[in-house]
Amino acid sequence: MKSLKILLVLLLVIFMGQAQQDVEEMMRKLEEATRKEMEETQKKVDQYISAQDSAFAAFLEKEWELYNTYTGKKNLEKPKPKEIPVAEPETKVDIPGKKIEPIIIPEKEEKEEEKEVEEEKQVIPPEPEIEKKKIEPKYKESLELNFYGAPVAIRYSPQFRTNLESPFDNKNISKMWKKLSATDYPDFLDALQSYKKKLNLNGWGYYKFINKVGREINQGSHNNSSIFTWFFLTKSGYRVRIAYNDNRIYLLVPSASMLYSISYLTINQEKYFLINREEGKRDKIYSYKNDYPTAHQSLDLWMKNEPRLDDHTKSKSLDFKYLGDNHQIQVNYKPALIEYLSDYPQTDYEIYFEAPLSEKSRVTLLRELAPMVEGKTATEALNLLLRFVQTSFKYKTDDLNFGREKPLFPEETLFYPFSDCEDRSVLFAYLVRNLLDLKVIGIKYPGHIATAISIEGPLKGDYLSYQNEDYIICDPTYINANIGQSMPQFKNVKPEIIFSD
Repeated sequence: MKSLKILLVLLLVIFMGQAQQDVEEMMRKLEEATRKEMEETQKKVDQYISAQDSAFAAFLEKEWELYNTYTGKKNLEKPKPKEIPVAEPETKVDIPGKKIEPIIIPEKEEKEEEKEVEEEKQVIPPEPEIEKKKIEPKYKESLELNFYGAPVAIRYSPQFRTNLESPFDNKNISKMWKKLSATDYPDFLDALQSYKKKLNLNGWGYYKFINKVGREINQGSHNNSSIFTWFFLTKSGYRVRIAYNDNRIYLLVPSASMLYSISYLTINQEKYFLINREEGKRDKIYSYKNDYPTAHQSLDLWMKNEPRLDDHTKSKSLDFKYLGDNHQIQVNYKPALIEYLSDYPQTDYEIYFEAPLSEKSRVTLLRELAPMVEGKTATEALNLLLRFVQTSFKYKTDDLNFGREKPLFPEETLFYPFSDCEDRSVLFAYLVRNLLDLKVIGIKYPGHIATAISIEGPLKGDYLSYQNEDYIICDPTYINANIGQSMPQFKNVKPEIIFSD
């Protein structure tokens, strides 16, 4: 009986061992089949991509036309006033109403830093000591640079250097597309897109980033870095084209927003802007009609979020007087952000009105002004904020300040010693929305920008109606003017609405 039990146990062990082997064999075959299926799928994808790139290269080799370029539309039809009027000495004007409640300015930045510190404190157990094979990096070359103070380290292949041959024409440009599309670029493209996310860049910032990388890889060559930027922006899904004349390569992009004073040409009834060419030039230039098949995204100029650049800040004092009281506030600004914005394309006013301050600027500015408006009525608070914007900055038009038209983002207005009407209107609108939570519209007169605010109660002074609601005029450029006071030359002029909440 005992020997029978032993025999049964042995048979069971043998059976279980065989079953285990069968399962392992089945799993091995399944894994092998899955691997082969994935390889076949990838092969088909690669063949499709290769065919797509080959077809596009063939298209580039022959389908080019000569286009007229135009100098670019101006956003203000009439010049701004060189000097601005000053209103009569101020008097206290108040309309009874609800008092401004205490204002809490959250410090989102500190919370994010605390979270990062907590993550750093987490103890990660060491990996078990196992022998690992040394993995060689895919790309042999390494590049380290800073993008407006943000450190960037990225590996690349020397094959990504374009070396465009002369003459710079459609045939040689087509060769460059063939050359780059034949390289093993996908992991490099992933790295570029990873930095786009890490640095919190919009479409314009991503273009600047790729162009910076391209210039470094191509030893500063304008034409070769333009080809590089064109290829990798296109492969990132952006609608970008190449144009050339006189042995010079240019980038063409359509934009969801208008780009003012930038040369453009029209293809299929759509404006394509030459974003890497000097302003104001008008001539003929060669380009082509069709976008790359998988490129569907237009360049994005909206500054919804702060880009993550160098975090260093500087401080500045701003002085103003209201009803006989002197006020001085300290505000922070980010030099890296100022540099990043210095050559930002001149675009639609609503993009400036919607733009944020950097987190550190936001906290310092709002915390300094909040106690001054708390406990006041909306009229008192608006007049105080008007006086701050009207008198803390010196007035100078952009052509005198920069030699060209350059609307400022809120951060820039805090930094530069001079500003003009649209800059002050943008900053004032930001303060009204973030401190008083009131609705703002941006208004445009011939050669002048101002704002109007929706407040409760009867309105005294100049106002306008918009979408069945009354808005009182608030002009951040008209020195010492209270709410309801338009500049004399615009008192009977109906403005255009250029921004609304």
